[in-house]
Amino acid sequence: MVLGTSYGSGNWAHLVSSSSNGHYFVAKLEHVHRSWGVTDFENIDSLEGVMIANQVVNWQTATFDNVQIQTVISFNDGGIWQRIPLPEGIICIEYPVSCSPMHCL
Repeated sequence: MVLGTSYGSGNWAHLVSSSSNGHYFVAKLEHVHRSWGVTDFENIDSLEGVMIANQVVNWQTATFDNVQIQTVISFNDGGIWQRIPLPEGIICIEYPVSCSPMHCL
């Protein structure tokens, strides 16, 4: 089981997973985007071990209306995460002044 735990009033949570009996927990990913109490994370049930999440890049300075996220994927149950790059030719519209491909998804 994977849970999103939040600390304070930030726009992010940390993903943790539990052992089969629920007694032990392991950190999977920090600063996962959270909005209205919902953690922006998906466990792909049809592909064993595959998870996708939106991670807050500017978590230290993020405000409710200024959150930069990047989409990351894991193929081994959250052991290693890698960024999903912006598709070639996509232009960032939401943050036209300060956007870079790492922050536009």
